[in-house]
Amino acid sequence: MVIHERKFKQSGPFAQDFVDDFSKVAAFFSYDVKQETTFEKRKTFIEQRTYHREALVETLVRFNEKYNGTEKVRSNIEKLRRNDALVVVGGQQAGVLTGPALVIYKAISILRLAKEQEEKLGVPVIPVFWIAGEDHDFDEVNHIFLSKEQEIVKHSLEHLYNNRQAVSTLLLPKEKMVDYIDEALFSYGEREYTKELREMLLQATDQSVTYTDFFAHLMMHLFGEHGLVLLDANDPHIRALERGFFREIIEKNESLHEAVYKKLEMMERMGYPLPFEKKRDQANLFMFLNGERYLLERVDGAFQLKNTDIRWSKEQLLDKLETEPALFSNNVVTRPLMQEYVLPTLAFIGGPGEIHYWGTLKEAFEVFSFEMPPVCMRLSYSIIERHIAKWMEELQITEELLAEKNIQHQKDAFISSVQSVETETTLNDLQQAIQKSKEQLQQVGGEVDPTLIPFIEHASQKMWREAEGIKRRIKQQELRQHEQVIQKYHAIEKSLLPQNIYQERFWSIWYYINAYGLDLVDRLVHVPVTFDELHKIVYV
Repeated sequence: MVIHERKFKQSGPFAQDFVDDFSKVAAFFSYDVKQETTFEKRKTFIEQRTYHREALVETLVRFNEKYNGTEKVRSNIEKLRRNDALVVVGGQQAGVLTGPALVIYKAISILRLAKEQEEKLGVPVIPVFWIAGEDHDFDEVNHIFLSKEQEIVKHSLEHLYNNRQAVSTLLLPKEKMVDYIDEALFSYGEREYTKELREMLLQATDQSVTYTDFFAHLMMHLFGEHGLVLLDANDPHIRALERGFFREIIEKNESLHEAVYKKLEMMERMGYPLPFEKKRDQANLFMFLNGERYLLERVDGAFQLKNTDIRWSKEQLLDKLETEPALFSNNVVTRPLMQEYVLPTLAFIGGPGEIHYWGTLKEAFEVFSFEMPPVCMRLSYSIIERHIAKWMEELQITEELLAEKNIQHQKDAFISSVQSVETETTLNDLQQAIQKSKEQLQQVGGEVDPTLIPFIEHASQKMWREAEGIKRRIKQQELRQHEQVIQKYHAIEKSLLPQNIYQERFWSIWYYINAYGLDLVDRLVHVPVTFDELHKIVYV
């Protein structure tokens, strides 16, 4: 395994400035993670706060043991009893088959930064993966992408009764999942590790009740020996821990909203696109009604479930919180605040999109006398297989072309270069001659009999189409002579820039595990890389 590091484009101008020139976005954050003293300062701030550490430990032990948590995981959780123990946190929705590879790279990032800062600070730093099991948009997590017969297809798992239920409460259809796994593995192709991989995936399926269970089993399999601690945001025991802060969110709801709204306005003035819609009625909470999740809005001084007529006064909502805390859940704004309340967070790790919306939250943290933790860009990777690397060298496709997403441009230039200019010119001349002759014939024929004009038009159109057909067949024949080279361009694009998207945001890690071994993720965890925003290009 060889790794090169390159600067890649970020998805969006805000994330690009975060990486390239932090001074442009510094007003949106409390810390610049490139400053040497950042994590020491953050450690000092956390020392002034208190957390429900004992209850947190019991909750995390209970949850992780469900998924055969390793001794390393249990040890890490126990360290949180110490008043000086810190956490590096990041998370994702519970995607089927863990979703795109970036989810795995985020977990690797959490592990790497936690280890690095534990060595530097001399205190326990625990890696925590926050599973957003409360999210209800099943269509966002029910698929991966596969390559079938030269085409890219969306491999979705249908679920008849998802409605607005939290993913952590959706029952896993095991028979469908077995078929889903087999179809994915068939697409990947039979390799040395396929049988072992299938057994592992089916075992996880058999042990799981919900989609979150399945996700957690797979993440524990991949990262348990490395000590990654899993937390489900929809765990009722976590919800009980969060009750005190839900009360604060409700009591200070208007102030929270104004803090975020002003930051959105500031972002807008600076010319950045907004990470989410700017609305005046946001309560920034969800609530469950009959098992379905609804957005909570502020309407006429009260709190109302969106698209319903159900509403409560602030006092009534606080009473409901005391008796039924499991009905409440966070949105994109309050989730980071809740993480700050529950966990002694040394740093948050996110992707470009998460960093964009975190940029709206600096004053929101301050509403609750919190401080936004250091926000770090996750590590990003592209895996280049041996045959792809060989073809890249053969076609002189450089890492720079990949970074700039210019492979398509080079492919188009090659296709143009193999098509005869002389043929194109000759056929264009022919078509121009047809057009000129048609006009002359229509003039002459029209003088003899005006009814001949449409007949001449029809005949000339037929000749024009014949010329177009000749041109098309010549081009096809020219391309057929270079088909092998063009197919190599297509294969490189599909592997590294599917639909002009970086590989990590598209393909699943399981394709690469199937091809290169069940220890592939272990090797990625251990291979030395710099924790920075440079893209890691991995040759396997």
